[in-house]
Amino acid sequence: MPARLELELDIDNGPALDLAARLKRPRLNWALRSAINATLKNVTTRSAKDIREKSGIPSKKVKASLRPRKATNGNLSATLTGYGKPLSLKEFKTRRTKAGVVAKIWGDKQTFKKAFAAPSLGEHIFQRVGKKRLPIKKLYGPGVAQTMGRPDVMEGLEDFANERLRTNALRELDRAVNGKKG
Repeated sequence: MPARLELELDIDNGPALDLAARLKRPRLNWALRSAINATLKNVTTRSAKDIREKSGIPSKKVKASLRPRKATNGNLSATLTGYGKPLSLKEFKTRRTKAGVVAKIWGDKQTFKKAFAAPSLGEHIFQRVGKKRLPIKKLYGPGVAQTMGRPDVMEGLEDFANERLRTNALRELDRAVNGKKG
């Protein structure tokens, strides 16, 4: 199931409320949309970094699994959704040892006893189920949605998003009222 982070602007602080009161509808929507979309870009970058650091998922896989949906003038909310199933253990930093395979997941090295990498099967990591050669089962690590859905990751992203949204909203409203660039 995908993990989702929604951004909605609530203007309750003094300076932003004063600036918003000085603008009419189309210009106000433009400024708020710009603030929300700038925040979405900041949060997308930050979430990719946090997910990569917490889980050990490669950056390329994280970025491919994050889907931002921007705000429009008619819909002033943005969404960042993390998709994806658990990833094959081969995507994580793995090392073969006598005991099995060691992989770095959630920042810790975990040993999978009796595990092996099968070159003929795409270097995926497998583990024997019994004493015999077969059956074997493929091993998986966490996925982007699973990592993004963890409370510690989500709370950090929400705090960062709220802080950035306040800053971006104030900047964009000031830009719209006073005609400033940058």
